[in-house]
Amino acid sequence: SAGAVRATDLVRGLRNFPGVNARAPILKLFAKHIKQAEQEQMLKDRSYTLAVGNPNRIARLLEAGALSFERTELLVLDSTFKDKKGFTLLNLHGTTDDLCQLFQDHARRLVQQGRLRVAFF
Repeated sequence: SAGAVRATDLVRGLRNFPGVNARAPILKLFAKHIKQAEQEQMLKDRSYTLAVGNPNRIARLLEAGALSFERTELLVLDSTFKDKKGFTLLNLHGTTDDLCQLFQDHARRLVQQGRLRVAFF
């Protein structure tokens, strides 16, 4: 999917981000070619400086207890990428619903407490 391609491009672009190295690599949290159970195991086995994913998979990992926003400082949402039909994260049917649910269920409280910042680009 276009979203998975975009996520992979973001991972490539973030490889030189401070703190990213062999011990703390970037985790890919999207469904394309990686099963949720595999991602749960990866989260259990090591720590990550950055993760790139789509709202649905991130929410599913949060609900499974494999991922937590408790120590997350910044949630960055890529709202500039448009798929081939011109849809973005903010107006693509289904994805928008997933994003709103993710925020409501997992991020809103932390944002209100000042423990999590959300950035759009």
